[in-house]
Amino acid sequence: MDQEALTTIMQEGRIAGAFLDVLDTEPFDLDCPLLTMDNVVVTPHMASNTEECMMRMATQAASQICKVLAGERPDWPVNRPAGK
Repeated sequence: MDQEALTTIMQEGRIAGAFLDVLDTEPFDLDCPLLTMDNVVVTPHMASNTEECMMRMATQAASQICKVLAGERPDWPVNRPAGK
């Protein structure tokens, strides 16, 4: 995200709103104009850090490891298979 560009288009009213969990500077600068806008919501970068989410991520990671070790293709590969 280009935070400066987002600030400009938000100030110009070119988009209705923004929901962010990352800013250019972490921890964010308290003088950031985005933080003063009524149509901008900023959450911590750990908004999904719930007990349920952590359990689901661990279970899904383990199931994908099992698939790969069994010679199967993972459900969400990051890289294309070689030769494709």
